[in-house]
Amino acid sequence: MIKSFQFFQLDWNETSPGITQKGFESDGSRFRLVQYAVDAKHEEWCARGHIGLVLDGEIEFETPEEKLRIKSGEAFEIPEGTPHRAKNVASVPSRFFLAD
Repeated sequence: MIKSFQFFQLDWNETSPGITQKGFESDGSRFRLVQYAVDAKHEEWCARGHIGLVLDGEIEFETPEEKLRIKSGEAFEIPEGTPHRAKNVASVPSRFFLAD
C-alpha cells in the first residue's frame, strides 16, 4: 500500500539547544527533517543507523575514528551500530533529511 504524509505541515520540536526537527514513523521506519542553528552540535553519541541528504549548509559527523563533512546536495550513510554525533560547521543554519 502506498502512503502519503503531510510532512511539511508537522510542527518543529527542539531536541537539543539549537537543534529542531519534525518527522514521523511508519512501519518501523523513521523520517525526519532536522535543522541545526549556527554553531549547534549534538553532544551525545548516537548508534542508530541513518541515511540522509544535506539540503542546506554543511554538517560534520564525528565517529570515534573519523570526522566527515557533508555539504548541501550530498547524501550520506551511517551504518547501524556506529557511534556518531553531528555539528553544524556552516555560517548559516544547516538542514538535512534523515531516514532510519
